[in-house]
Amino acid sequence: MRRKMKKRQQAFTLVEVTLAIGIMAFSLMALLGLFNVGFQASRRSAEATALPTLIDLIKREETSGNGTAVGSTRTVFFTYEGEKTTASDSHYQCIIVAKSPDDTVLPHVSGNMVLLMVTITSPGNEKKVQISCIR
Repeated sequence: MRRKMKKRQQAFTLVEVTLAIGIMAFSLMALLGLFNVGFQASRRSAEATALPTLIDLIKREETSGNGTAVGSTRTVFFTYEGEKTTASDSHYQCIIVAKSPDDTVLPHVSGNMVLLMVTITSPGNEKKVQISCIR
């Protein structure tokens, strides 16, 4: 008498399943690492876009007659979107120091020239900028 052999069932072995899980975990970790890089690049891009906008806002305010008196310091706060705000709601802190230029006579300029030393601070970033404007 011959015995009939059972047909072998098709399935994955434990080694194959473990290897597949390991490859998926490695791929997922690499993908999550790319998200972090993307978020950092996005933050740097937003900062790079915001700083010239803030400098332009400060320069317009200084030339409109509401500026910092020569020889004094003023602190202005802005939100992440670039709107003026109070210190508690701010993302950017701008310290403005106004001084007169070194006896430079510019015959073609009518008005008073003022040099502004602006320090813009945001979380993890500080930029110092010198702006000259005419009032």
